Amino acid sequence: MAVARPHRAGATWLVRPLPPALEPLARLSLDLRWTWSHATDHLWAMLDPVAWERTVNPWLMLQTVPQQRLEELAADPDFTSELARLEAARLDCLNQPSWCARNLPAVRDCTVAYFSMEYGLGEALPIYSGGLGVLAGDHLKTASDRGLPLVAIGLLYQQGYFRQVLDAEGGQLCNPTTLQQICRSSPCSQRTDPIWRSRSSCRAAPCVCASGLPGSDVCRSTCSTATIP
Repeated sequence: MAVARPHRAGATWLVRPLPPALEPLARLSLDLRWTWSHATDHLWAMLDPVAWERTVNPWLMLQTVPQQRLEELAADPDFTSELARLEAARLDCLNQPSWCARNLPAVRDCTVAYFSMEYGLGEALPIYSGGLGVLAGDHLKTASDRGLPLVAIGLLYQQGYFRQVLDAEGGQLCNPTTLQQICRSSPCSQRTDPIWRSRSSCRAAPCVCASGLPGSDVCRSTCSTATIP
């Protein structure tokens, strides 16, 4: 069985390479503004309308759409032209002075740390369960729209989530979701630090944060990131 080499997309890895003409898809899928802005919805529907309707998760679609379909779209001038237009619009938006830069220039060099136990950005990132998480997610969306320099810090839970399905008799079944499944299907990435083997050789290792707890215990956690420009 052939195994594709991972393809780098920012600090995240795709499980197989994208055709060069479609590489902007990875950047669009990691820009979580698609959780509330629908400017790119039609593009993902062109990629696979059934998968888009079922998942509404661009990152997961890039993992699962057949490679043949990707090759077909890479050769489709209408699709690549629309992809280039949307990528240019994304970059133009990022390069425009934000509301915060225009109206609050004093905070340009500051960073706001926002702590919450959950963030409701969308179903693709299952780190929320109720109204407080949705409210925290709305704070992040507004901060993005306003250009506020904010970093949200929360937890990527290892367990506790499950998918509900019905059996043939209408009974409810609960299928637990593992952390590995969440990481593979969610538009987030594990942060890494370089570890040098020699002056010319290094490898990436998970970034680990150590936090002191009451008493003598130390909590060590790996770090993942999700991007809302």
